[in-house]
Amino acid sequence: MENVNSVIERVSGASVVEIERVMAELAQVRDMLRNEGQRVQREVSGYASLSQAAMTSMKIIGDSLVQWKSQSPQPALRKD
Repeated sequence: MENVNSVIERVSGASVVEIERVMAELAQVRDMLRNEGQRVQREVSGYASLSQAAMTSMKIIGDSLVQWKSQSPQPALRKD
């Protein structure tokens, strides 16, 4: 009976160690995924800000061109 108990303890001990190892790996993967998620959020936020700045710049340029064109003298039409 002691021999059976010894085998059971060894097998269950190995299983517990393996389960703890897998749990530790899963915790590392969870932390890595959380960090990557935060990094991606920062990147998306940065791209959104950059896009907004580009749109604002394009509007300013467009408005300036409209104003510039309205102030420049129109070429005379040639009558041939």
